[in-house]
Amino acid sequence: MPPPPEQKVEKLSIPVNQIPLGSSLVVDLQGSPVIVIHIEEGFAAFSAVCTHLGCIVKWARDEKFFKCPCHAGFFDAKGNVISGPPPEPLHAIPIEVRDETIVFV
Repeated sequence: MPPPPEQKVEKLSIPVNQIPLGSSLVVDLQGSPVIVIHIEEGFAAFSAVCTHLGCIVKWARDEKFFKCPCHAGFFDAKGNVISGPPPEPLHAIPIEVRDETIVFV
């Protein structure tokens, strides 16, 4: 029996103009919620799942941090725990900006 043909996996990409400076966008990446933020330093992406009990974090635009609505966990713009019960940082998701497009790598 011949081997199955190679399958090309489509990578998720987002036009940079969909995420204005200071804002965020939650996308589905292979069945998991990922939050992409646009801050002064550029773009960053993290798992949107809180490391405490799995609630979905939100980006607080004015305060420039992530907050978990379930148990008051707070994370900075790099995903590090600021306060609350989360035992570890948000998991970073690697991205690159290519030709005005955010690409998950």
